[in-house]
Amino acid sequence: DAARYNPGYKSGCDPVYNPVYINRRRKNCMQPIDSVAPPRSQCAILCTIKNEAAYIFEHYAWHKRIGFSRFIYVHNDCTDQTVPALATLAAHDPQVTAIENCVQPGDRPQVSAYAQARARILPQLQDWYIMVVDIDEFLLLKQHDSIQGLLEAFANPQAISFNWRIFGSSGQNEYADDL
Repeated sequence: DAARYNPGYKSGCDPVYNPVYINRRRKNCMQPIDSVAPPRSQCAILCTIKNEAAYIFEHYAWHKRIGFSRFIYVHNDCTDQTVPALATLAAHDPQVTAIENCVQPGDRPQVSAYAQARARILPQLQDWYIMVVDIDEFLLLKQHDSIQGLLEAFANPQAISFNWRIFGSSGQNEYADDL
């Protein structure tokens, strides 16, 4: 009964109105968010990029260091060195997958990218945690050494969300190849 899970329940399994975990593989999509998930330790990154070659290696190295082991980069219409950089990374680490996103006229690139990743890669990662980020977004763990440590601290939740902090450009208008 939906009211048991959320007194403000409106209708159906709409996550906006009903904060429950939606599991489409089961007939009953109502499962409390605080239910215990089976232990999972594998974590992947799904990232959409366009003309951001300068940031790929830093993004990969940071997230690899904190415990992510699979990387899916979906790119479209790149005119810089993004595609060769991804090829180099994939040659170095077989857990890196680069997908070219051929965006059709009228389609939104990010939506198209997620659809391609969902069809081609995500079925292989059914029991993985997958973090969807942009190339300029980094997960900062303040109390744990790894993403696995964070997940264990929360008893391997079904899902987890992170606050987003935006930093300005500090007046820098041009790219500089330094920190």
